[in-house]
Amino acid sequence: KSLFLFMCEHLNDYIVKCIQALVELLLSQQFDNLSSTIIYCNRQQTTERVAQYLRTRLQNTSAYKSRLTSIADCYHAGLPATQRKRTQEDFLNGKLSIVVATVAFGMGIDKSDVRAVIHYDLPNSFEAYVQEIGRAGRDGLDALCHTFITLQNSDLNELKKHIFAKSVDRYMIKCLVLSIFSVACNCSKDESDIRCKGHLLTLNIAQLVISLDLSEDCIITVLCILESQQLLEMLGYYPSACKITNCGTEPKLFNSIPVVAEAAKLSKDVDHIQCSLCQLSNAMGQSVSEVYKQLQQCNSINSTIVVSFTSSSFFVRVFYSMPDDDKDKLCDNLHKTLQEKEKGDLRKLHILYASLQQEAENKGSGSSKALKLKISLYFSGNLDMKSHEFVVPKCQVAEHISLQLKKDIRTFLEQHSDETFTSRAVARIFHGINSPKYPAHLWSTGRNAYYWRRYLDIDFEYILQQVTSILTVSY
Repeated sequence: KSLFLFMCEHLNDYIVKCIQALVELLLSQQFDNLSSTIIYCNRQQTTERVAQYLRTRLQNTSAYKSRLTSIADCYHAGLPATQRKRTQEDFLNGKLSIVVATVAFGMGIDKSDVRAVIHYDLPNSFEAYVQEIGRAGRDGLDALCHTFITLQNSDLNELKKHIFAKSVDRYMIKCLVLSIFSVACNCSKDESDIRCKGHLLTLNIAQLVISLDLSEDCIITVLCILESQQLLEMLGYYPSACKITNCGTEPKLFNSIPVVAEAAKLSKDVDHIQCSLCQLSNAMGQSVSEVYKQLQQCNSINSTIVVSFTSSSFFVRVFYSMPDDDKDKLCDNLHKTLQEKEKGDLRKLHILYASLQQEAENKGSGSSKALKLKISLYFSGNLDMKSHEFVVPKCQVAEHISLQLKKDIRTFLEQHSDETFTSRAVARIFHGINSPKYPAHLWSTGRNAYYWRRYLDIDFEYILQQVTSILTVSY
């Protein structure tokens, strides 16, 4: 196992040198006769670019010209299923020497003679790193693992983007909490009924994703935390409402089916019944899953009754109606929990980066004993994760860059005076982080292209602080 450390002044310089070094590596004595190699990249576009470059550069070399196999192809989740299947089968059958892939490749792949795993980009965790290098040499024979990293933290910053993409402001949490705990609870609180039985609530997740600028995963994470605190129960996705139509001539049919009869009581039009599943479930005193099942069965019980459903919502059962003070405390606790998770994810990433960097600076000895020891301690839970050796120094921001950053923030806000930005939203754009409300395909083009990813090499928290201070003064 070996690592290669690059010291480049500019990102473009790094890209050119890295891909050239990859070619040199594959043509080296250690790698030029290997039959099966996996090269992992973090971005889909990188897999395509690297695979194309390798085909061009290696096709006329003596090491690859004589081979009957294809040289290299890419694999990622964005490719058509037929192309992914063909690439996978060619690699498994020995018809393809090199597959350049994202982490989408490898799950369930049973190929014992993979002779090398190369990380063109920094892996995102020790767990991912060990899993991916573990795909080499499963037949018990020697295999090679090689990782490219940078001293400028550019690959580290690229991975940190994924963590910051999941980060949540307290303001977003409060909006979500208010939308969940908005139902007034009038349940009795006598000794025989101390606890509220709960109230059904539907959440339009797609709408919340846009309005809160949060991914669905982030929203579900918050709901999971609330469920673990027994404040609600997650029931899953079900249709928001149903429409029941009697296509026959017998109106008594409606009354003969309990779920239809109950729905008719809730509807203004008894010939074309419309009601929410939430109302219907509460009225019948049954779970939403039971009510949904009964409505589905109506279509098969009698051909004259047609039940159709609207789009789905996420159903939860809320157990408490909170006073404002309790909601504020809950928001504080949720924000603290999510901040700790973010810090933990960043710490794990820093530990991996620092460990690989130390190995590279030691010239990546063949045995990599120090790295293996750290990995062993990490998975056994005995690694001191707060040790100073794992602290990656924050990028020092030069005064002229800081002044330019502040100027760009003000100009950006002036250009978009009709938008109501949070500090995090602006910081994400300056780091090139895709989000539901500010997607890359809209905010990385036109006049916004100047700002998108412009300050990726500046610490995200530093940008966040600068935006916050400017927004505070502005408002």
